Amino acid sequence: MDDEYSKAKKVSQCAWSSSSNSPTIGREKPFLSWPVLARSALWSGSADKVAFLYDIGADVAFNYKTSDTREVLGCEGPVDIYWDNVGDDTLDATLEYAAINARFLECGLISNLNASGAQSLDPLLVLSKSISLQGIASFRIIPKHEAAFYARVPEKLAKGEIQYREDVRRGIESVEEMLEAVQKGTNEGKAVVVVVAEE
Repeated sequence: MDDEYSKAKKVSQCAWSSSSNSPTIGREKPFLSWPVLARSALWSGSADKVAFLYDIGADVAFNYKTSDTREVLGCEGPVDIYWDNVGDDTLDATLEYAAINARFLECGLISNLNASGAQSLDPLLVLSKSISLQGIASFRIIPKHEAAFYARVPEKLAKGEIQYREDVRRGIESVEEMLEAVQKGTNEGKAVVVVVAEE
């Protein structure tokens, strides 16, 4: 599915991803199709998460809370492919440092959940750089890709080819706490709330 939307090629391209859940991404190179790319770059919200991103094969990783995103993009860009899970100023910054004919895959806007007022996205940058924007809603793509996902991913998980972290909280009373952690980016992996444990 990644190739279908990112149109990744075996050329000197760099794919980027903003994600508060970066520690859930697999080791092959972040995202399953990224081994075809020359470089991958990811950012997350803690030093521990950044270390894990390097552990799983990211070529560039940084903490957006302690680093200047535009400075990193200026040094490591341009951005050819961008998986956006954040939106807001992070999206604007990445548009500024996008390559000509870059592909932006919009699959989440966590920063916009509690935002008030209009969110910016500069149409002039999209036009002048011929950027392609693709919205990705999971409920629309699951019917097409579900069989391929289950044919590929569980086996890779079983072999340890995809590494991930889980942040597990126990009890229904921890749901609110976990939702807040996800929105603030303080969770340390895929958010899991165990309501009832199997005996």
